Amino acid sequence: MNPRTLVAVALGGIAGAAARWWVHGLWPDSSSWWATLIVNAAGSAVLGWLVAGDHDRWRIATAFGGAGFCGSFTTFSAFSIIVAG
Repeated sequence: MNPRTLVAVALGGIAGAAARWWVHGLWPDSSSWWATLIVNAAGSAVLGWLVAGDHDRWRIATAFGGAGFCGSFTTFSAFSIIVAG
């Protein structure tokens, strides 16, 4: 992985984690499952759009948005650790 891609994924991860924290702050603790549902649905839709589209000429943007932002925005990263572990 080249350094530009690595930086893009890292910055996307920071942005995705901040966005998830913000969305979860919109709901009270008793209904935080709504926030998780909305975050996962939105993140999956964006990731599906990125994967299905022809975005090869935008590799850095795809790395930022897909692996970085969507990876930390959704619970996919936590799910993969649970399943693989």
